[in-house]
Amino acid sequence: MSKHEDSIREGARDLLAPGEEIVAALIVSPRGSNTAVVGGLAAGEVGARWSGKNSGAAEDVGLVVKRNCGLALTDRRLITLDVAISLTGGVKEVKERLGELPLDRVTAMKSKWNALTISAGETQFTLECKPPAAKAIVKAFDATRAAA
Repeated sequence: MSKHEDSIREGARDLLAPGEEIVAALIVSPRGSNTAVVGGLAAGEVGARWSGKNSGAAEDVGLVVKRNCGLALTDRRLITLDVAISLTGGVKEVKERLGELPLDRVTAMKSKWNALTISAGETQFTLECKPPAAKAIVKAFDATRAAA
């Protein structure tokens, strides 16, 4: 379990329904947001479009995703969280829930390097995150779905 996951579990405790449990958590950004801030006009524009497309698709299914927010997989749903990040990159605080998607609406979750792709019916969006965390949440999603 990562430090981010521990911090998100602890900070989001009051945002969960009674009996709900966080299975996995990580820090994510819409795919393209890193490219958007790298610099340069062309790269910035391409990244901004890409990021907007992915955050818009996530919003279409109920998840608000912004740069460096938390994503928690519970035994019932996916939740996006507004988090405060310290200068050293750790999660200082979970501020509020941004959005949620019932787990029964998530049709697939896949990771490839630093990209986490989530499908909900016909809607698909990609998030940027650390590779080990992406693999861990996909594994947790598969296990949770199998147990249901």
